Amino acid sequence: MVSLNALLARFSEETNEILPTVPKRFERHKNCLIFPNGSFSDEFWSGKRTQLWEYLCYHFKVNFICLRGKTCNDDFRSPSCRIVYGEGPWAQHVDNGITYHFNVTKCMFSTGNITEKIRIAKFDCSSEIVVDLFAGIGYFTLPFLVHAKAKLVYACEWNPHSIQGLCLGLEHAKVRDRCVILQGDNRIYCPKYVAHRVNLGLIPECSAFYETACGALCVTGGVLHIHHNVNMKKHNDFAQESNIRQPYSKQEARLSTGAMICDQLKQILDRIRPEENYSCRLIHIEKVKNYAPFIEHCVFDILCEQLLPVNS
Repeated sequence: MVSLNALLARFSEETNEILPTVPKRFERHKNCLIFPNGSFSDEFWSGKRTQLWEYLCYHFKVNFICLRGKTCNDDFRSPSCRIVYGEGPWAQHVDNGITYHFNVTKCMFSTGNITEKIRIAKFDCSSEIVVDLFAGIGYFTLPFLVHAKAKLVYACEWNPHSIQGLCLGLEHAKVRDRCVILQGDNRIYCPKYVAHRVNLGLIPECSAFYETACGALCVTGGVLHIHHNVNMKKHNDFAQESNIRQPYSKQEARLSTGAMICDQLKQILDRIRPEENYSCRLIHIEKVKNYAPFIEHCVFDILCEQLLPVNS
């Protein structure tokens, strides 16, 4: 794959000019390029931008180019993005054999969850009903349906623009018939007593939605896939202040966080289903990525099982 700098060097030779500094980072999707706002704004590019856009589209084999500014401070974290060349706004991005669709002027694409998408793709959910509490454009809904072969997925999402992208992705993958989209606040519209698995893909943490997730589980229970940021420094500061032990290792910090989540879920289940008895057990921790210095984005798989009554 030819780099952007290499392409622009060729462009410079063709125009017989010396190139100014170019953007160090940009997003490449299947049919579009997204550059940071202010890219190619130097005087050098005046009168050459259309030629540049055509050149980049040809070499990267995309249809349109965008410039993106700061994220808007609204309920949906909408991007400030404008199309400067070609026809948009629907971008496509391919991950692990799945094509995602998103409107570049309304939604952003998160590229950091590919390891979790691949892990989900290895599940066998052919006899399971899944609830995805934060479906977005289908980041995890589509892997559950396409690769894990979920029997049915309830996709909860409150951003109408994300739902448009989700619908396009479902149609493209030919799995629309196995997905029920629930638009609005999942705390209101999420179904109860249906799920073998519930996916909670919201970071930095999603404890405000634990009750909704627990309520969605089948009577016999199921697995919750909970995304949560683990602050390693916070755990070590606590250890030092308590003066009771050596600093936590990363795995100890993860296990401590998992135990805390299990305790929270157990309390919720005891409260909302008092006639039933559940255990909550951590069965897997998956590190997704480094979110920030000393902070890891992890997924905690919690098995919530209904306990059979003990014969007296």
